[in-house]
Amino acid sequence: MSAFTDTFPAGFLCDPGPFAPTGEPFIAFAMGGFQSLNDAEAAAHATFNEYASKHSGNLYWRIMPHTEHHPNGKYTFYMRLLISDKAIDNQMVPGALEGRSRKKTANFIR
Repeated sequence: MSAFTDTFPAGFLCDPGPFAPTGEPFIAFAMGGFQSLNDAEAAAHATFNEYASKHSGNLYWRIMPHTEHHPNGKYTFYMRLLISDKAIDNQMVPGALEGRSRKKTANFIR
């Protein structure tokens, strides 16, 4: 996970919902059809790096990057996040920044 978070001053795992604690909507990235887990992870890193290169501030995760292996043998990745300089709106999402981990059945990308 550090490859996704090392360049940001803070990273937060947020509660469910369409908006980050800043009041801005999360951005979703998903791509599928990869032949291997390595290809899916490489694409996830490239997608994240492209988005991150155009934004600064704190990193807010709604769904941390993960991959899934499907019955057809293909792999997909999915992540939902926001990188923003905007201040947290305490009335928008109270208690959203608790920094806890959640169990998932998919493989989290590191």
